[in-house]
Amino acid sequence: MSTRATYSFEHQYFNKMIISYYVHHDNYPKGAACYFWNMHNKLREAKGSFAEVFIKANIGTVEFSEGHDRHCDTEYQYHVNQQGILTAKELTDFATRTFDVFYQGHYAEFINLHQDYIKEYNPEVEKIYKLSQGIYPYTKRDTYMTVSEVKNEVIELYTYLLQGYSQYRDQHARWEEEYKLLCSLDK
Repeated sequence: MSTRATYSFEHQYFNKMIISYYVHHDNYPKGAACYFWNMHNKLREAKGSFAEVFIKANIGTVEFSEGHDRHCDTEYQYHVNQQGILTAKELTDFATRTFDVFYQGHYAEFINLHQDYIKEYNPEVEKIYKLSQGIYPYTKRDTYMTVSEVKNEVIELYTYLLQGYSQYRDQHARWEEEYKLLCSLDK
């Protein structure tokens, strides 16, 4: 049985333009969390906004849409703003096409809520943590990463230090402290 949904994203480069997708199956909250995990997992390697990375990470499943109201057969609507805040709605009245919010918060926290389910299909899934303010001083949104992602940043910066790039010393120290903090939380 198909559980249909639409996903929309505020695009950070095109003056808050909304980019929407339609997905035909597995869009109940646990299934949607899998789609968001795929997006999160691809954010570090793929270039682009949440909207662009979402379609790259879920290729073959996602198709472009004119918006949430375009489809009369959807049971869920998911919207992500530029800061990664997810508003998830569920169809509560089919006759009036009324949707009620059942989740509002960062998409990473939504993934964490359904982590056990995602692990059934992807054993490599990890809890995602909100990083300390200032770890990326140039970004305007909160940064969420797994322990493995932070560890990779520490290793990459350490490699630069070994190559003689001393300008990375302070940045490496910040990431190393972040890694130690996350390791203590991840137990």
